[in-house]
Amino acid sequence: QVWALYKEVQEYYDRGMRVPEDVTLLLCDDNWGNIRKLPQPGEEELELLEEVKAERRPTSRLSCQIKATPALAGLKVAIPECQT
Repeated sequence: QVWALYKEVQEYYDRGMRVPEDVTLLLCDDNWGNIRKLPQPGEEELELLEEVKAERRPTSRLSCQIKATPALAGLKVAIPECQT
């Protein structure tokens, strides 16, 4: 079984809804490509992103600022061709 945690359902999960061990969670992005399980970028990260010369998107993040946890398993990452 797969449970897709859309915005309306994810609120229950975030409040402690238990998921059986035989269920795979699908963490969906919203309509703009934002993964809701990532914390919002802090001020320092936003300032550093201003200096990035690669094409920026609304979902751009600095990988060094994202703590890798089991909750991010399956995260899709896009890396720009050029970062200079």
